[in-house]
Amino acid sequence: MMEKFWWNSFKLCLKILFLIKTLQLIRRTLRPYPIVPEIEVEDGLGPVINEWGTFDIMNERNVSFILSPLPCDSSVSLLLTVSSGPLNQGNRDRWRKGVEGRVGVKLVFIVAEARTESDQELLEDEHAEHGDIVQSTVADGHRRLGYKLLMGYVWAYTQCSQVEYTAKTDDNVVL
Repeated sequence: MMEKFWWNSFKLCLKILFLIKTLQLIRRTLRPYPIVPEIEVEDGLGPVINEWGTFDIMNERNVSFILSPLPCDSSVSLLLTVSSGPLNQGNRDRWRKGVEGRVGVKLVFIVAEARTESDQELLEDEHAEHGDIVQSTVADGHRRLGYKLLMGYVWAYTQCSQVEYTAKTDDNVVL
């Protein structure tokens, strides 16, 4: 008797499962497919460069470079961009030492706007000595990191578009 109860329960479960799967299949076949509009993709930066020669990054308008290294030459195969804060000279020096002597690698530091004039002067002196700081008019801050990252990509595209590889890291990462 107990065996018949389990067998009937099992058959009922199978019938319910079959019914659910049938309903799911019907629902899926009758569901209208969404119409996805075609997206036009432009080569390069697209509409990022505005009519004044500055850049529009997300909702930031007229962003420009304060400091900029020389463009990449044909010997560069890897552009290594390192996100750095205006006051992180020690980390930048460590990166310079770690990358020094590597053939085909160009190291640049992506730095946002300094908060004070004295900090800006220190950055300008460092850039005059090493020539490897990309600084934009984007304000610094952790919540503004996306802007700085995109400015690094804008600089890489406009100054080093022939480079085969571009890598991005942070100045607090150990090489």
